[in-house]
Amino acid sequence: MYLIRVARIIQTRQSKLDALMLLGRTFYRSFFILLIFFIFLSPTFLFCHVCNCLTDTFYSYLQIDTTDILFVCGGAFSGLQDIIARRTINSSIGFNAKISSYKSENTTATKDSALFGLVEPGDVVKYGLIPEFVGRFPLVVSTHALDTEQLVRVLKEPRNALYRQYRQMFAMRGIELVLTDDALEATAELAMARNTGARGLRSILERALLDAMFDVPSMPDVHTVYVDGDAVRGVTSASIITGDQTLEAFLMQKEADALDEEDENSEDERSMEAA
Repeated sequence: MYLIRVARIIQTRQSKLDALMLLGRTFYRSFFILLIFFIFLSPTFLFCHVCNCLTDTFYSYLQIDTTDILFVCGGAFSGLQDIIARRTINSSIGFNAKISSYKSENTTATKDSALFGLVEPGDVVKYGLIPEFVGRFPLVVSTHALDTEQLVRVLKEPRNALYRQYRQMFAMRGIELVLTDDALEATAELAMARNTGARGLRSILERALLDAMFDVPSMPDVHTVYVDGDAVRGVTSASIITGDQTLEAFLMQKEADALDEEDENSEDERSMEAA
């Protein structure tokens, strides 16, 4: 039917663009019809991994029949929250007007999660997907963004966690890498502040360990690299412990230096008040 309409458009010397658009729509719909028939005629059984913890060594699998599953897709859909906000957050003018405080440049992962929970098929259509495609999805759901505690678990618990990767990288040179709990929390907080989620964890750790990774190969007698929250935030750099100094001695010296610095600051404040 669509090919006949395309031929008529060409015969009547109408716009070539209309003919091309109609021809593309024809192939698009034909593709989805063939895909639907393919899924219905060739059922597939998937085995999904199920466990209670990412560090489990014993796996259990759940068999899923995908015969009646047409499409399952997902994505970040960056910018969709702006469309949802324009629909849900009303704003008007006048003396008693309700002014919307939402601004896309000031958004956070928590705000985005709340907005994505209000998504409707019409929002996805306005985002750019065609109605024929969106109409084949009976359910549109959203997931919540990871919080700081969950990002810290991502850093530590998986078998291929970033913390374990960097520890193994330094261990290849016989060096122990120590990241404090404050360093892990600071990494997660920076990822939350940048609204990058778990994808931004590697870049934050890479920046904190960059100097140490370049300096350690040329330094003798290095046995420990110590990273705290200040090193992750960029206030200080990663500490490299060499020679006969142990980690315990380094931490005791660091606490003593912190106490001396507090005493000096308190004396300066007293002198300024006396003056």
